[in-house]
Amino acid sequence: MKGRQVGFVLIALIAIGVAGLIGRVVSSDSDQIILSGLLPLAQDIVDRMEIKSDESRAELIRQQDIWFVGNEPVFPPRLFQFWTAVTDIDGAQLIATNPANHETIGVADGQGTVVAFYLGGSTLEQFLVSECTPQSQLCYLRRSGRDEVYGIPYPAPPISRADIFDTDPNTWRNPVIASIPKVEVESVTFTYPEREFALTLGEGIWMITAAEGEAPADFFAVDGLLSALEVLVAQGFASVTESRDLKFEDADAVLRIVTRKVATAPTTSIRFLARDDGSYYVRTPLQPTVFIMAKEAADLVLVGIQDLVFQPRQ
Repeated sequence: MKGRQVGFVLIALIAIGVAGLIGRVVSSDSDQIILSGLLPLAQDIVDRMEIKSDESRAELIRQQDIWFVGNEPVFPPRLFQFWTAVTDIDGAQLIATNPANHETIGVADGQGTVVAFYLGGSTLEQFLVSECTPQSQLCYLRRSGRDEVYGIPYPAPPISRADIFDTDPNTWRNPVIASIPKVEVESVTFTYPEREFALTLGEGIWMITAAEGEAPADFFAVDGLLSALEVLVAQGFASVTESRDLKFEDADAVLRIVTRKVATAPTTSIRFLARDDGSYYVRTPLQPTVFIMAKEAADLVLVGIQDLVFQPRQ
């Protein structure tokens, strides 16, 4: 948007904000004090957001209709949850007016998170926000330079354990390594340094094929594996520096998932490289991102023959 256009939009927004403030002051009930008179905060108006604390900073920038954090698109469910919370700011209920309570609530200067909304180079609104997690249930905020503290509800259901207004850029990225509907899987090949075997669906029965021969697989074990592959989620992301020297050709485990011809999910492979005792580096050919996955989550899919083979019940 060009400078002159941004100026016209800002003038219009200010006029709308003033008109809204006058209307609400005239019509508001004395027993229901709410936050009002804000400039419109909507994702088709705002073009940049800054979410920061003393420790870290996330900058979200809109390009056309897509929001980015760095060079990565923002995870849509995460963005939806964020804007749900922002929608509740206009009309938030008054909680406190005494500055002496700011520290207790978590919105004193130097506490909490600064959340700023921009259009072009101009600041539309800026708030100091307390912790806003599923555990907190209620999020507290106050406008810059004001004493009044307001509350907004935590929007449910939670997308992640991260704060809605998290300052870590990585919490805004897409953490989904792979998403493969179980009904679309035709086969899974497991390649480990010491051996390789395949799990294949044929005639309605899952079979295990290895160097030793074939054996029927346990239905419930296979169902657990396929359920884990439906949404494989990372706990974090490797930095560019960290990723540079990783040798995925020497992976500790490789899963190749072949999907049906009419599947919505493409055939893919997932490579696991041990990071430490509690996590793996993970990568797929579908994207350049190097994920970090907790070992306990990876163990749900990095199974052995003994975990899948059918054992007759006695």
